[in-house]
This record gives sequence, structure tokens and C-alpha cells, in this order.
Amino acid sequence: MSSTDAERTLPDQTMQFFARVFKITTAEFVQAGETPASDQEMSAVVSLQNQPEFWADAPWRLEMDRQSLPVSFHIRDANVTLTERGPWRLDALYVEQRAPDDIWYKLAAFLPTDLPGLDEQGLIQSEFWVFGTRLPIQDLLPEDPSSGGRGRRVHLRVRFEGSFAPHHKPSPVEIHLETFLAQHPLPGGRAAHRTGSRHWFYGDTHYHSAYTNDIKEFGGAIAEARKAGQAIGLDWLIVTDHSCDLDEVDDGAGSMRRWDRLSGVVSSPLLSDDGFRLILGEEITLLGEAGYPLHMLAFGSMDDMVQGAFLPAGATNFPAELARIAIEKILQASEGYPDDIPQRLFGQMHTLDEVLTLLPQGTLVFAAHPYDVAQVPPARWGKGDLTHPRLTGYEFWNGRIRVKGRHTYNPFDRLAWHDAARLQEADAARVAKLKKQARERWDPQLQRGVREWKPEDQRPAWRPVFIGGSDAHCDFNYHVGWAWDYRRFEVDDNALGRVRTAIHLPDHANQEVPGVDEILSAIERGACVVTDGPILELRLEHSGDQAGLGELLTVSGGGNLELRLLAHTTPEFGPVQEIEVVTYFPRTKGTRPVRTVVPVGAVVPVDLDGPQGYVRAEAQTTGPNGERFCCFTNPIWVRIADGQKRRMRLRFP
Repeated sequence: MSSTDAERTLPDQTMQFFARVFKITTAEFVQAGETPASDQEMSAVVSLQNQPEFWADAPWRLEMDRQSLPVSFHIRDANVTLTERGPWRLDALYVEQRAPDDIWYKLAAFLPTDLPGLDEQGLIQSEFWVFGTRLPIQDLLPEDPSSGGRGRRVHLRVRFEGSFAPHHKPSPVEIHLETFLAQHPLPGGRAAHRTGSRHWFYGDTHYHSAYTNDIKEFGGAIAEARKAGQAIGLDWLIVTDHSCDLDEVDDGAGSMRRWDRLSGVVSSPLLSDDGFRLILGEEITLLGEAGYPLHMLAFGSMDDMVQGAFLPAGATNFPAELARIAIEKILQASEGYPDDIPQRLFGQMHTLDEVLTLLPQGTLVFAAHPYDVAQVPPARWGKGDLTHPRLTGYEFWNGRIRVKGRHTYNPFDRLAWHDAARLQEADAARVAKLKKQARERWDPQLQRGVREWKPEDQRPAWRPVFIGGSDAHCDFNYHVGWAWDYRRFEVDDNALGRVRTAIHLPDHANQEVPGVDEILSAIERGACVVTDGPILELRLEHSGDQAGLGELLTVSGGGNLELRLLAHTTPEFGPVQEIEVVTYFPRTKGTRPVRTVVPVGAVVPVDLDGPQGYVRAEAQTTGPNGERFCCFTNPIWVRIADGQKRRMRLRFP
């Protein structure tokens, strides 16, 4: 091929590659790139002009013990000036609620003089502007004035009113939000235990703050994430910003990297206390065994970040090279971006072994979204990477997507958000996929741990822990993904806390959220479940000895074992009618796990034909509107000292 042919073919291949990533045709991709950018841009877009991006957020759920609804507002790049355009001036900010008669009623109104970070003309003084307010519940309009106002959804509209200099033509932006006012507390959570001690603590293991901030995406303010997390019913949050962003030094920050600033914010007693814990982490981009970029979550005991660019500067594989060329061409055709963006995005990237060497021994490390493509170029964790002995486990459940739409400003009026048949089909596929991955991807790794379990080990050396997180970038209400024109693509209902990791601390003696070290210790040993609805509690007993999630029960002497299955749920998520228990006790090569369904009120016997193994459980429920929810527990490990056959009774009272 001649050099001329190569120059002509490579851009075509680049367009085809990115079209596949965005799940659109090449013609649509090219057309989107040639269309002038709209005045109304939002998060996660690689626009041909660096212009303001607007976002408003409120939690998708308000826990029943909260008396006000936090609402936050974000504007990025309002202070940018382009040719004959900018800066953008904010004239007014409104929050409105849609009443049953479809009339919009103002709940809050703000003028520039009411808002911090604006001058007297309404010009925003910072590259990233954030403001938050609270709406008292009693100020929200009830659907039925005679009702208590709970158990319903509130539809809000946020209006940013303003214009570009010279401010002749208004360019308002509207963002729609919906919040469910919960009538029941999260099972076993904070609002369910207003007095006495509690033992379950909900968190999100994968969240991106405003320190994830580049041309392709940004997150939200950590203070607003705390408010939203508490409103939803969470107790702790792990902040895992991208490694390609955390080494940046922003204007006005002196010599402090974003990592240094993030560390200070997360450790501040004003934001992290016994009412809500923030935990410092990082989502590290690294090179896997096949040479493709992978993402890994690291948190706990981290004194410094680990460098990892968005893409390697010297890519050795064709898809990575195509992605780099495509981004460079977008920047060449764009206006208003700093000249050093390629240097920020493309750089050093360590291998998995190198990253694990750089991290302290006490740091927990999880393969992020290991079975899904969630980065560019498309790549998944390979078998060799997933079996690295240093891994703590897998972020098995990344995000919860039940509904997708193609309109960002108000997805709630789209058919996709309300079509019952489509939603039930999506629910069935989502739950089936999770169960299949647990059976085909996670169980084989647990089985390997049992087979390699040495007599001197208290528990198997290889016991990958199952965790879940939302991967939210702000996204308190719904998610707007990275796409060429995300007003038509990549809008779904994933949000902060939709997927929750709940740690179980049966000896916790009060209502306060445990310390960071206690939370991390529970995650490391697998004393947790992953859920979007109910939670399952397992207690394995033999001759007075007991073991819970992540623990070991050593069986000696005669007698059978008893596994007590408890389910915690509410009418919001529906009843747990049955629990599926997975047991694995191999005596001979080729033994497969035994899956046993235990209906509520039943006692079911299971034979344990092997000297050591594990038991875990999963269940699903159906809510009042047909929505499905599910829960997966980490295993309890069992060693039968005399190696004799035992029987275990599965009891679901």
C-alpha cells in the first residue's frame, strides 16, 4: 500500500472503529462530527468547540428519614471565550416541579447576587462551578393533598437562564430530574434502625468526583455526593477518580496535583465522619496481558497515586493507535481546548505487575468491570490478569441499567422509560446476565480457591471477593454516557447507589457508621453482599460454632451443619420467596457446584461430599410495579477436619 493510500484508509478505519464503539453507523458518526455543536451541551461530550456544559442533579431516591431533597448545579467552561462567542453569563437559575395538572410551579429561584462564584454581571469566575441547595419536603407539591406525600415520584425541572456575550440571544438550558420519595427504609439500613445498634452499612465502591475532569467526561463535587449518598440511604462512598486525571495540576492550585487535593477533601472531618464515610481510591488505567488498557480499582492505605494515562503514548496495537489518532484529529478540528491535551491524555501506562508493585501491601485491588467493555479501545480483563494472586477480587457488578433512552434533557417523558413490556424484558436480561456471570465466571474462581486450599491456611489464599459499584460520574439521578452526541445516545437509569455493596458487621454496637479501616477490613474478607434491593444474611452453625459471610467454619466432631438464611426486604423491593444456595465441596476431580432452591418456610438438606468448600447464596425479588431486584452474597468457607461426609440443612424461616 502506498503512503497516500495509507493516509486515506486510516481515517476511514478510525471512523468505523469509533462508530462501533458508539453503536452507530459510520455515516452517523461522520455527520455528528460535521454538525456544529449546540448551545446546550452537557457532560461527557467531545465537542468540536470547548463551550459550557451544564448539569443539574438530585438523588434518584430519598430515604424516609430525610426531610429535604438536595439539588446541585454544575457548569463547566462557562468562562471560556471563543471566536465571536463567550463567555456565558448566568442570569437566573430556577427549580420547578411538575404538578399533576402538568403546570410547572417554582420551588426555588436564584439570581446572580444569590450565588457564590459569580461577579455582579453574572459571569462565572471558575472553570468548574458548583452550587447546591435543599428543598424541604413540605414545600414539594403532593399528588394527593390528603396523602403523606411518600411512596411517589417528584418530577423537577432545572432551568439555567443566560446567554453568550454580547448577550443578545438567550440560550437557556433545561434539565429534568425525578426522585422517588421512599415510604420504606433500605432493608437493615440507617432509617430502619433509629434506635439501638445496626449491623448493615451500605456503600458504593466506584464513584468519580470533579477531580475526574477532561475533554471526554467529568464527575461531581464530593460535598454534593455526600448529600446525595445520605439522601439515597448510603453510609460510605469510595472515590475512585481516573489515574489519567489525578496527576493534573490545575490553575490556581499552586503545585498541588488533583490527587493531593482529593486526599485532603476525602479526609476532611467536615465531609467524612461517623454519619458518612469517604474513602480515598483510584481507578488506575494499566496494560493487561494482551497489551490493551484495563481499569483497576485501588483503595485503602494509599499514600500516593499510580500514574496511568488514558492511552499509552506509544501504542503497540492497532485499536489503541486508531483511538489516539481519532482523538488527535478531533482536537485538530476543535476550538478552545488547551494545546497540551494530547500530553495529558497520552503518556505512561504501567503493566498490571508494575502497578501492584507500586501499591502498598494493604491496598485492596479489584478488577473494574472485568466482563464488560467500558473503555477505549474495547478491551476486557484476560484470564491471566484475572487470576493474579495479588487481586482482592472483582467489581463483578458495575452499574445497573434497566432502561435506556435517546434524549437527555427529559428522558422521563420518553416511551423507553415507561414501556412495561420493554422494561420487563430488560430486567429479565439484566438479572439473567448477572446470574450467568456468577455461575460461569465467579464460581470457577472460587472453586479454584477450594482446590488450592492448603492445610496451613486459615482460609483459601485465592478467594476473590465480589463487590459492586455504580461507576457514577455525578449521576445522582440518571447517567449520561460518553458518546459523540449523547443527547441521542448513551442515556440510561444507572446512578449513584443503584448498585450497593452492603457490609455486615454483626458485632457493631451502635448506629454510627464504622471507621474506614473497619469498612475496608469487611470488604477484604468478603463480609458483604452486592444488591440493588433486598439483602441476604447467612449464618452457618455446627455444635455451637458459627461463621458468617467471609468467615471460616471448621467442623470437628459429629453432627450435621445448619445454614440459617435470612432475607431483609421491604414492599419497595418485594418479598423474597426463595433463595438459591450454591455449595461446592469436591472430593473427586470434576465435581461441580450444587445449586439448591430453598422456598420460604422450608428446610432442605444438602450432602457435603468433600473435606472443604464454600457456600454462598443469591435471590431475586419483584417490586410492586414489576421491577426486578437481586442480591448476591460472598461465600462462607468450610473445612471438615475429619474429611467425612456431612449433611447441611438449609433453613429459610
